[in-house]
Formats: sequence, structure tokens, C-alpha cells
Amino acid sequence: MNQYWGLLISYAFVFSFIILSGILNKFFHLSDYVTRKIVHIGVSNWWFIAISTMKDPLIASIGPISFIIINYISYRHDIFKGMEIEEKSNVGTVYFPISLLVLVLLSYYRIIPFYAAGIGILTMGYGDGLAGLIGKPFGKIKIKIFDTKSLEGSTVMFGATFLISFLFLQNFGMGQAMLFSFEIAVMATIIEMITPLGIDNLTVPILTALLAFLFVNSNMFPFLAIIVNFFAALFSYRKNAVDKTGFLAGFAVGSVILMINWLSYLLLMAFFVSASIVSKIGGRKKTALQQINEKGGQRDYLQVLANGGVGMVATILYFLTKNDLFLIATAISFAESNSDTWGSEIGVLSRREPISIINFKTLKPGLSGGVSTIGFLASLIGAFIISGVFSIFEGNPQKSWELFILIGIAGFAGSIIDSIIGALFEVKYMTEDGLIVERRFWNGKENKIYYGFSFINNDFVNFASCAITTFVFTWIYAFLI
Repeated sequence: MNQYWGLLISYAFVFSFIILSGILNKFFHLSDYVTRKIVHIGVSNWWFIAISTMKDPLIASIGPISFIIINYISYRHDIFKGMEIEEKSNVGTVYFPISLLVLVLLSYYRIIPFYAAGIGILTMGYGDGLAGLIGKPFGKIKIKIFDTKSLEGSTVMFGATFLISFLFLQNFGMGQAMLFSFEIAVMATIIEMITPLGIDNLTVPILTALLAFLFVNSNMFPFLAIIVNFFAALFSYRKNAVDKTGFLAGFAVGSVILMINWLSYLLLMAFFVSASIVSKIGGRKKTALQQINEKGGQRDYLQVLANGGVGMVATILYFLTKNDLFLIATAISFAESNSDTWGSEIGVLSRREPISIINFKTLKPGLSGGVSTIGFLASLIGAFIISGVFSIFEGNPQKSWELFILIGIAGFAGSIIDSIIGALFEVKYMTEDGLIVERRFWNGKENKIYYGFSFINNDFVNFASCAITTFVFTWIYAFLI
């Protein structure tokens, strides 16, 4: 019964802040922005009610789930005016209870400790909330990456996060608590600074909680990982391998992977370096072909996540479970990405026109779904580069050849899966002069869809093929052993 009383108290607690925001908005003429931040800060304290009264994760999930629905209805119909955001493209009020739900499930099912979830939730409430309250009216020094932030607001975000983390980490001793709190505060501030359009209500609490767990439990000095990967990402940006968003995504993905496992990071670097080298071959011909491709030569954040996201998730799962299968999954994911990249970059240089992997008819070079003999050979090499690195450094000589063959074949098979998905489902457009391209716009005009689904672009195909390949071949290996 105590849990159900806790649930009732939770609703009363949250609605009291929503009612308070309405009163402050109507009678004291506080702006919608200020009242929303007051709700933001107040509601984050729900975490203390949850952990003190609710032991069942399903009971603890009821509140966040109901407020996902309530907040969305309010967002659509502007019911609780004191907590809504002027920009209707900003769904931040809905994202916050989603974050609460994610962190409730992660902590109650013992995937991350309660202190990490608490740091994430209260950082979102107090850190982001106070940063907005101070930064908007008093911020003089502006910083713009995606949205405009202020140095003053970011300083408040850092200070609040440091204090919250320090209070939660007292069991680790004064020195360790201060070190971990500093690291968490730096990363939470960066995450808040670079995340646009209210999505920080997702990224700040969830990523801060995960980073708090990683910093406290990582075997290597986390800031070393961050510094090393910062310069790696900066180098790729200076070499025009990635654009600004690709730099940020690469920095985030690489830092998380390096903090967890050096071998996973070595695989990521093997993929990045070999893919960068092969992308420079035949530059003139590729420049002409890029006109029909959806993306140019620089990788953006979607391309980085499509090629590295599965490996990052597999590495995180390895850290959480200590199951070596997830290390193998990481290797398979990067073998697939490298195989597909090598096949694409070398295949377009074939003297013969590629053929469709589905109906074997000739295709214009550069269109998804086209394959060639030289492309197949390049895909095979790309896959076995990653499997070779993994089998050399994974530390189990008895299984090195077995893993070398499995991961290499899996990566190569993944590039074929990528071609099949691209040929069957990836959107293709027709220009006014009848040219088939993968770009939605051509010479300033929007093209008509010729084939495929509008939401399935090259990034979607890359991510889907990598995820499918990783899951299937990891399952096959687990079944065989």
C-alpha cells in the first residue's frame, strides 16, 4: 500500500507545481518561460518520492508514462499554458517524462545505480532550469553552436551539476567525489550546450546518468579518453572528413567507446582511418558522382551515428553485462560499416557500370543497390581489416582464427544486406530532365519520388543493415558456441 500512497503523492506533488505555474503566470505575470523553468526544477524532485516509496519498477513507471501522455495532450492543445514552450517544434515538455521513464527502468532494473539516475534527473531539473533562469535575463556572452547559449548560463549549469553530483557521490570519499563531480559537470554542460530544440530534456538526463556511471566505474581515466578523442575528432574535422555536426557526433561516440573499452575504440579508429584513406582514392571521379548522392564528401552527424551507433551501443552493453559476446558484436558492426564503405568507395571506380543486386540490370554508378566485381573485392578487404585487428588484439589465441573468419564473413555479408535494402527500399528521385538521383532537391527544385520510401535514405539503410547484421551474426555465434 505504501507504493500506491507514493503514487498518489507523486501526482499531487507534480500537479501542485503545474497549478503554481498557472497562478504565477496569471496573477503575478511571470513569463511562460520562467514558470516553465519553475515546473522543470520542481518536478525533478519527484525522484526522491519515487525511490523512498516505490520498490516496484512498474509502479514507479506509471507516473512518467501518464505524464508523457498528459504533457503531449497539453502540448497539442495548450492546456497548461504556464509550462508550454512558444516554439511549437520544441517538444521538450514531453521529452522530460520520457527521460524519467528511461532512467526509472535503467535504475530499478539495476542496469545503472540509483545515484547515477538521480544525478541525471536533478541535473536536468536544477542544472538546466537554473541555467535558463540566470542565462536568459543576465547572460551577456553568447555562445552559438546549434542554439544560442550564454556563458553565464553554462557556468550555472556547471556549478549546479557539480554540486548535485558531489552530494550523490559522498560514499566515494571527498577526493574521488570532487574529481568525478568535476568530470560529470563538464560533460553535462557540453551536452546541454550542443543539444538543440528541447532535445536536451532527453540528452542531458540520460547521458549525464550514463556518464556518471561510466566515470565512477571506468577502468581508465575518463578525461584522458575525452581529450584523446577530442583531438581525433578535431583532426577529422580539420581534414574535412566530417562537418561540424559530424565532429560533435564523432567526439561523443568515440569518447563513450574509449571510456569503456580500448579494443572497441581501436576498432572504431581502424574503421575511421581505413575508410578515410579509401575515400581519397579516385577523388575527381567521385566529385562528379557526389552530385547524385544524398550526401557530399563530408560525414554529418547522421552518417557518424549510422556507422558508429550500433558499435557504441554494443560497447555499452558489454560494459553493463561484462559479456564478451557484445565485444564480438562491436567488431561485427564496424566490420560491416567498413565493408560497406570500402565497397562503395572502390566500387564506383569500376570501369564497367554496376548492376543491381536485385534484377542484375545496369545502374548509374553511385546509386544504392549497385554492385560490381571490384566493389565486392573491396568489401571483402574492408571487412577483414576489422576482423584482423580484432583477432590480433582480443587476447584469445585459441579463438583468433575462428573470430577472424566469422567477423570478416559477417561484415562482408552485411555490405550485401546493405545493397539489398538500398535497392529495394531506399528512396530515389527523378529530376525534371529524367535523371535518377538520391537527392531530394536538384538545382534548387524539389524532385519527385521515383522509387522507394521517402523516410528510408542512405543513413537509414546504413544503420538498419549494420543493426541487422550485428544482431544476426552475434546470435549465430552465440548459438554455435
